[in-house]
Amino acid sequence: MMPKASGRLPILALTVAMTLVVAACSSEGTATLEPAPEAAIATEPTSAPQPTPVETTRATQPTPVETTTALEEPLVSEAAPQAPARAPVIAEGLLPLPPQPDRIPFPTALWPEGTLPANVDADALAELMAEAFEGDQFRIIEAAVVIHGGELVFESYGNGYDGETPHPSWSVAKSVAHALLGVLTGEGRINVMAPAPVSAWQSAGDPRAAITPDMLARMSSGLQWNEGGDVLSLVFSSDANVASSFQIERELVSELDTTFNYSTGSTAVNGKIMADIVGTGDEFEVWAKEKLFDPLGIRSVELEFDVDGNWIAGFGANMTARDFARLGLLYLRDGMWDGTRILPEGWVDYARTPSGTSDGYGSGFWLDSYTEGGFSAEGFGGQKVIVVPDHDLVVVILANNVAPAPTNAFANQLIDLFTGR
Repeated sequence: MMPKASGRLPILALTVAMTLVVAACSSEGTATLEPAPEAAIATEPTSAPQPTPVETTRATQPTPVETTTALEEPLVSEAAPQAPARAPVIAEGLLPLPPQPDRIPFPTALWPEGTLPANVDADALAELMAEAFEGDQFRIIEAAVVIHGGELVFESYGNGYDGETPHPSWSVAKSVAHALLGVLTGEGRINVMAPAPVSAWQSAGDPRAAITPDMLARMSSGLQWNEGGDVLSLVFSSDANVASSFQIERELVSELDTTFNYSTGSTAVNGKIMADIVGTGDEFEVWAKEKLFDPLGIRSVELEFDVDGNWIAGFGANMTARDFARLGLLYLRDGMWDGTRILPEGWVDYARTPSGTSDGYGSGFWLDSYTEGGFSAEGFGGQKVIVVPDHDLVVVILANNVAPAPTNAFANQLIDLFTGR
């Protein structure tokens, strides 16, 4: 099958390179392709007990708490090595995930529309959006969509974005990858806790043979990677190279599962593993649409593939703001959609359990994002899918900002209006 590389990829790569050069010369400092985790955490102090990972190399880790696992031991595909008898760790004390209200249909066809919650100051919201689209404080905000109680209660578009065109996801795709890994887990075709079936790591005595898809998703593989520079090589070259090779060829620089190192390359390896199971290019896209996107009503998605037709996974799951909101609602509803379980039981809790090497990152999602107990998919330029369980909210923000600070400031103010924080 012919590879299906995105024709827009070189344009996006050029955009990144140009904006990084501008950022390096600005007073706001050098940007990377990812938001700073600290910027995605609410500034207010929190007091509720937080689930804590196992001992790591970070000196500031709090005391671990007992954990439980809600995932049944996953099966493994025929091509994968036999797995250890364990399942992903899931923390106790996570906020409950609210069910869809009985009177509200899931947005498989159309989004049910509602009114602003009574606690939201409509005038203040209008002022915030005027500043977002006409002022300088937040730079370039292109979309804001808010889902409350399963209903679309607010959306606004500006700065030249029409809301109908698939918007670059950048690293929001990592959270899409988590969902697709969940689909394969539910089908018994992969065990994310088993050693990854990467042929380059299978030589006798190679310690990389013990790396698992779980470690790759939690950014704790121990493989060498410098996100600020290496990701540019991946972006520029994926239409001529196998995206996962940029990470697979690296050596270990720390022991497995002891250090957090954010890596687009690690997610690309998981993309390659998934392609090896379900196929490449059109075959992968048909499978992903059948198993995930179509059941949710996500019609706008455009996946980006490398030269061999492997989904890049670390970026390249572009869609509209309303479709990003459908992904957020799936996670807010604990992987359930209109009576059907799309993701295995416990898979969403696995995503929002601290990774063991960072209390701000789980598996494919940032944690305690903007509110205590919230979690989010985040991408370069200010792309955000924010899930706020205790307020039954999904907030999607699309932007075109190099530095994360302006979009994070906008996100905090928008969420303040809807939560009364």
